Formats: sequence, structure tokens, C-alpha cells
Amino acid sequence: MVNVDSDGNVLWDNCYGGSGQEYPNSICRTTDGDIWIMGCSQTAGGQVKYGYGDKDAWLVHTDSDGNFLNAKVLGSSRQDVGYMVYPLSDGSVLGGGYYRYGDGGFSLYPLHGGEKDAFLAKFANWANEIHSVAPNTSISIYPNPAHDFIQIRCQGNEKGKVSITDVVGKVVYTGEFKKQLQLSVRNWHSGMYYVQVLQDNKVIDTREITINR
Repeated sequence: MVNVDSDGNVLWDNCYGGSGQEYPNSICRTTDGDIWIMGCSQTAGGQVKYGYGDKDAWLVHTDSDGNFLNAKVLGSSRQDVGYMVYPLSDGSVLGGGYYRYGDGGFSLYPLHGGEKDAFLAKFANWANEIHSVAPNTSISIYPNPAHDFIQIRCQGNEKGKVSITDVVGKVVYTGEFKKQLQLSVRNWHSGMYYVQVLQDNKVIDTREITINR
């Protein structure tokens, strides 16, 4: 991504990707000035956290100067492509494309028939949230990766809430806890999930967990 002025002078430039082939299909700027790019990734590595198989849809989030904030892989074991990203008035974005198989990041969404289905997902400003909330050392979430259960533990007797979403932003669990919570994930699909811990309706920590089958 390159930013140039009206005379063609390069103001800044940045590259994003991993060890394979990545390419963009769409770009937008949101109301808060951040930049989002939707495209594809091929292989895990570098800024590409996961490789589900073949090509995966890949959403990149940067600040207004093009500095990398975070990225999200949406993929199955077959070729998936991200084509569209569109800004909304609240600073979030809509991302869309197609996927070819109901596993991996799309394990909750089996195909309805044919070779591929379209997907449309709304993404909050999750990258800023993950980076701006310093990890709370009084909170532990384990095991990670998990298979049968996850344990969320908070030192002391603090009460809190937990919200867990999958990679496309669908809420898979919400609940309250006091000091600790053991949650069964035996029926969850394999993939990455985001765990938010809240106290007094404020996010105090955000963690990524992986469920392996």
C-alpha cells in the first residue's frame, strides 16, 4: 500500500503478508481514519496467522499511516476469496467474498449446495481493541489450544462477564463468572476464537484461543 500526494511524491509505503502469495481486492478508510484491505492469503507465516488450505480470505487492518495493526484469516480447506470491504458510520466494516467448504473458519456454516457460498460479515474495530487493552496478568485462560474445556480464572473474588466470538464475529458464548469459570468446548468446531473478559461493562482483556479437534 502506497500513499502519494497530488504531485506523485511517496508519503509512505508499507507491505503486508507472509511467506506465501497475498493480494488485495478491495480497500476502504473508515470514519476513524483507519484503513482496511480485503484480499487473499496463501500460506501461514509473518502477518498471516493461519493457513486453512489453498487460498484464504484475508482482512488487514492498519492505522491512518498504513502501520499494521492486525489481520484476520477467513478460510476453509479449499479456496476462499475476500472481495469486498465497506466502511460503516460507526467505524466498523462489512467484509465479503466466497468460501468453498464448511470447515476451518467456516465450520459453523455448511455449504447450501453448489461449489461455493457467499459470506458477509461485520467486523468491529477489534484490532485497536486487542492492541490497546494491555494483557491483564491477573487473568488466565487455559489450556490453549484447547480440546475439551477452557478455564478462565481471575485472582481475588472479582465478578466479570465473558463473551466469546468465532472468527467471523458470531457470538458463541456469553456468561458471568466469579473468580473462575470452566467452560466445555467439546461441541465447538476447530478454529480460532476471541475471548473478551469484561468488568463493569468494560473490556479488561481480550485473548485468542484455538480449539483443536
